[in-house]
Amino acid sequence: MKILFIVSRPLEMNSSASLRNVNTINGLAGEGHEVTVLSTFLSREHPAFSEIQLDSSVEVIRVNLGMGKALSAKAGRNRFLKKIKYIIYKFQNRKNLYDSWKSMVNRPEVAQMDISKYDLLISSSDPKSSHLVAEKVRAESSIPWIQIWGDPFTGDITSLNKDENRKAREEKRFFRAASKVLFLSEATCAEMKERYPEAADKMDFMPRPYSEKKIMKSRIKKGARLHLSYCGDYNSDVRNILPFFQAVQLTGDYLKLCGRSDLHLVGDEKIQIFPRVPQETVDKIEDEADVLIHLSNLGGTQIPGKIYNYSATNKPILFILDGNEEMLLGVFSKYNRFLFCKNDVNEIVEKLEIIRNLEYPERLEPVDAFYVKNVMRSLLKTAET
Repeated sequence: MKILFIVSRPLEMNSSASLRNVNTINGLAGEGHEVTVLSTFLSREHPAFSEIQLDSSVEVIRVNLGMGKALSAKAGRNRFLKKIKYIIYKFQNRKNLYDSWKSMVNRPEVAQMDISKYDLLISSSDPKSSHLVAEKVRAESSIPWIQIWGDPFTGDITSLNKDENRKAREEKRFFRAASKVLFLSEATCAEMKERYPEAADKMDFMPRPYSEKKIMKSRIKKGARLHLSYCGDYNSDVRNILPFFQAVQLTGDYLKLCGRSDLHLVGDEKIQIFPRVPQETVDKIEDEADVLIHLSNLGGTQIPGKIYNYSATNKPILFILDGNEEMLLGVFSKYNRFLFCKNDVNEIVEKLEIIRNLEYPERLEPVDAFYVKNVMRSLLKTAET
């Protein structure tokens, strides 16, 4: 099957969504399909640039959006420009429904795409403008269209745009045009089915796929200090990292913390704090850790993508509950894989002690349901129905 895969943000942009898209593309190619990717160009000088490895059979068509993204690279290296860029971003986010990659829609490469060469169209957020580009490419065609959604418009807790009516109109339009709509959270899928019953039969859950299983010999010594890692953003309006941070200060464990935040946490000889780092650095930090930390969102039905990446390993995963705790337990407890605790200092300390003393009863092995081969076979089966 010939597949056109559209994502408007560059695959090299260091983010959980990019990692998921790369794994999905490689997974489709690994199943023997001809995959063409339509995306945008990112300079190696951009501070968020991260190397990727695509299957050699994948063809990539890159649209260069020009100076805007080059200036973004310069802003990332200059503290003053970075602050100005953030202020502009917040202003635009309140005003605009779509991300800055929306301009890809107007590029001649998009207008000239010959959709008739393909058997299946897949568009993947985030960003949501990926679906807008796919809509433009598909305008005169009835090719089957699978939409993969991270945060839908009406469930995005990071969006500053308050025009709920416009958000709902956009969702309805996209869902009406889709052949299948796949959500990366079971709870989001259930919520969207209830909100849009006319499109419910098109909707399903697709977990974020991990590319390979990572089996490592445990380095945990009973009673010794643990090496912990949390690599992910922790803006205070989305995730509350303070109870975990305070718990680690109490236990005296080692911690490597990296990601964007509006907080200004101070490390010490045991706690190292980094900004967002390239994916290869994240991989190294997580490989060296004894325990991987998952921090839930404060609200909404979306699940931070890290939990699916962690699920490729046989390491203890501390799943810190927050927001809709009942929903999270309902979705993830069935895998008998994660060590759960509330986002409370005392509960986190208690759970770390259980791990330190090797008393956890959960299975420490990769979750097969999230393995890329299994996820892709389910995705392609979805395309046939």
